[in-house]
Amino acid sequence: MRSGTQGNKWRFADLTFNSDRPIQFIIEAVVGGTQGSIAIDDVKVATSLNGSCPPERECTFQGSLCGMQPHPSASFSWDRITGMSQPANSSGPTKDHTLGTEQGYYLSAGLWKHSVGYRGAMISLMEPTPLDGECLMFWYHMEGTGVGELSVYLQTDSQENATKLWTRIGDQGSHWRHGRVTLYNPQSNYQVVFEAIAGDEPMRDIAIDDLIILNGICPPPGFCDFEMDFCRLGKQSPSRV
Repeated sequence: MRSGTQGNKWRFADLTFNSDRPIQFIIEAVVGGTQGSIAIDDVKVATSLNGSCPPERECTFQGSLCGMQPHPSASFSWDRITGMSQPANSSGPTKDHTLGTEQGYYLSAGLWKHSVGYRGAMISLMEPTPLDGECLMFWYHMEGTGVGELSVYLQTDSQENATKLWTRIGDQGSHWRHGRVTLYNPQSNYQVVFEAIAGDEPMRDIAIDDLIILNGICPPPGFCDFEMDFCRLGKQSPSRV
């Protein structure tokens, strides 16, 4: 489900389903006002070897894991959940970033279930990047001083150790924050790894949502075009004279 404006561009959506009976897809649009338009294009149904949609350049986790898989050497895997699935008093988000509702899905590390220092990781298989690289943008949620650590790595078959591209440790506030890393590996296929390390806060959690890959390197630190968020700019009440 999507509601309201989604921007002046075509957006991708994927849905994973299983059924041993004939099924119907019902695509419904509800009029919301006198302006705007809703359109769809390029609908495709395909079989999958592992029961999940293949990796895509945009993932909201509303329909599937978008081809992401558990890392074979990690202590545990992440789960695709809704805010309603979070346990009571958890520091995890009660609403997803895509829809901003308790029914919206995101990817949760479920750190409250694991001991301090345990590592959970998910990987996405990627094709070689263009010569000028690509930019991976995502939203993450980390609340609580002892929540733990979130890192993004690039791993190739020829590397013994993955390259760390980005990391955050500890409390990042009670709302979704924007992250971005430049991906550069034009020689071969590679993996993007999201890794969460459990901290010492009892009801901790780390989550990610709305992954998208854009052509070209990421903008430099400090750059803001307000396309994604307010870039951490705060609101200030006007002073009285």
